[in-house]
Amino acid sequence: MSASFRAELKTAVQPLHNALEQHALQKKLLAETCDVSHYHTVLTAYHLAFLTLEPIVEDYSWPGTCSYQARIPCLESDLSTLRSNPSVEKLVLPPDEGISPWGVRYVLEGMALGSQWMMKNISIFKHPIALEASRFFSLDTRRWPDFCKHLEHYCQQEYERKKAIESACFSFRVFQKAFDFCYP
Repeated sequence: MSASFRAELKTAVQPLHNALEQHALQKKLLAETCDVSHYHTVLTAYHLAFLTLEPIVEDYSWPGTCSYQARIPCLESDLSTLRSNPSVEKLVLPPDEGISPWGVRYVLEGMALGSQWMMKNISIFKHPIALEASRFFSLDTRRWPDFCKHLEHYCQQEYERKKAIESACFSFRVFQKAFDFCYP
């Protein structure tokens, strides 16, 4: 096995990650001019993506200390705080077979890490209602090192690694589609 599958996975998804960071939805979230209405749009886009992806990781039997922390309840709570009913439709249905929960979870856990950075650096969180509606952006990321250790262990075979990479790329495309849908 290569020095680090996580490094290989990061390299494989980097162009999709960069594209998502450059999406107008994200750029406005990071701008000083971001308002609560736009923050609501961001949460709605994340909610749509998580409705498609989270069941894939929730249904998997994770090893030992590598349990998954559901994000949909946090998003729904935040949307409710903003006095909005969360969407109940999925944008994209994943293929019936062949999706690796390891690749999907890599993206979802990475989103949690990125969310913590955003929470510290985005001006919208100076607004009281946005700060109150920030459960999703305040997720616990202490599971990341344990997840990475298990990722390296469980994705040793070439087939498993290929599926994890394809699934991580699929996950970024789901987010891209959700962002495009909510903020064309």
